[in-house]
Amino acid sequence: MGQDRILVLMEHENGGLAPISLKLLTVGKALAEGCSGVLCGCVMGRAPGDVSEETALYVDEVYTLDDANLSSYQADLYASALETLVKSVKPSVLLMNHSYENVELGPKVAHRFNSEFVPDCAEVEWGEEGRLLCTKPVYGGRAIAVIGVHGVPGVATMRCMTQEPLPRQGAEGRIILFDVALDSSLARSETLSVVEGESVNLGGAEVIVSGGRGIGSVEGIEQLQKLIHLLHKRFGAVELGASRPLVDNGLLPHARQVGQTGERVSPQIYFAIGISGSTQHLSGMIGSRKIVAINQSDEAPIFGVSDYGVVGRYEEVLPGFMRKLEEMV
Repeated sequence: MGQDRILVLMEHENGGLAPISLKLLTVGKALAEGCSGVLCGCVMGRAPGDVSEETALYVDEVYTLDDANLSSYQADLYASALETLVKSVKPSVLLMNHSYENVELGPKVAHRFNSEFVPDCAEVEWGEEGRLLCTKPVYGGRAIAVIGVHGVPGVATMRCMTQEPLPRQGAEGRIILFDVALDSSLARSETLSVVEGESVNLGGAEVIVSGGRGIGSVEGIEQLQKLIHLLHKRFGAVELGASRPLVDNGLLPHARQVGQTGERVSPQIYFAIGISGSTQHLSGMIGSRKIVAINQSDEAPIFGVSDYGVVGRYEEVLPGFMRKLEEMV
């Protein structure tokens, strides 16, 4: 295989491609064009044929790993499958969405090739010497580091919610069924049952409405839920978020916490309502494309990073804002 290959690990849900994968493909496409290479997708799972066919609309090659052992996430099984594929395909770069699972998976794969893994990247590009350069926030978002990756493949997870989804290409890519002989003993756990509960996906949200200490009550959270209901008329994925005080007070679960000790997010729009803007919180949401802040203190640090800000009590600001939003949607 003479050409450089950029391999993107595709995520799928409910029988179709996860929207985040199309944004990740935009990053992969730019890398492929930068090295005159081939954009490839990797689809893993049990009978993922429909997902492979959908992926073929966007990439040059699709590698389908169909195995019962891949029906649910198991880090060592996934790493073994990717190791076998990478040995055969020899990609220059392996890109993954930034998630808890992939932060576990990425270093396992990189280590097997004496390469390097860079998590939580905001940007990747080629350096002057053909090395992969990864740009990421460090020190709680207070600085930006550019890391040159040694080894092949360079493995990186990306925060790419602010990317535009890759449009379909003219011709369908080639689907390649790739056989992997997996050792089922690599599985470290077994799913006995799935407990239904609240599903939270801050990382995949287009819009996040977050409340902070200034919300302070169940009634305040209900106001945020009303705003979310209105935003759902315009956006597909809207989530409720929180700063640490709301979680510490038991008003919202930790799964909804944004910040250094919670989730790092990069939605299209981030509403910070009643949030002062501590460094710990800013490090988790500074990658948002647009930030809208409402706070009663004009000295709140959140206004230093926001694109739009309103000084006032949220109880007085939100009703008028929602009335105007309802007229627009």
